[in-house]
Amino acid sequence: MNTRTLVLSLAALAVSACAQSGIAVGDLHNGNQDPKQVKFSWKADAHSPERGSIWGDLPDGKHYTGRYYQVMADVPEQVYSSAWGGAEPYWPDWPVTSPAPADKANWNTFAATYTGLAIATLTATGGPVIRCRFNVNSPTAGLVRGGSGECKLSDGTTIQNVVLGAD
Repeated sequence: MNTRTLVLSLAALAVSACAQSGIAVGDLHNGNQDPKQVKFSWKADAHSPERGSIWGDLPDGKHYTGRYYQVMADVPEQVYSSAWGGAEPYWPDWPVTSPAPADKANWNTFAATYTGLAIATLTATGGPVIRCRFNVNSPTAGLVRGGSGECKLSDGTTIQNVVLGAD
């Protein structure tokens, strides 16, 4: 490898290692009310772009914050532990959430099955928990290349037609 190729390779690596950020926009559906647009922001961790922070406000004025994770086959279960709390009993109608605690033996199957997806859990003081699941357009690039999904609040409210994008 010549010096120029090495410098270009290192420059490309440095650019890809920079923290990525973006938005997630969707429609909040609450009963018979007209849908209201909601917007969340996200930022990848600098050294682990497959996970990061996500935050935003709902129309009721509550500010939600949490973490998102791209589910990857080679990531230990413990990395996702904070994604499972706060909205028991694991929403059985939403299979992307945690396997039942007694079924942790099947974790590798769960992770392999859902590789290429991202999950997020957001909370607010005194508010319901928000769980999101996203299909990532380019799993190796992360959320920055976009995707789509949906969110569900623990009170049954949904956020539909969520679109992920870069800033």
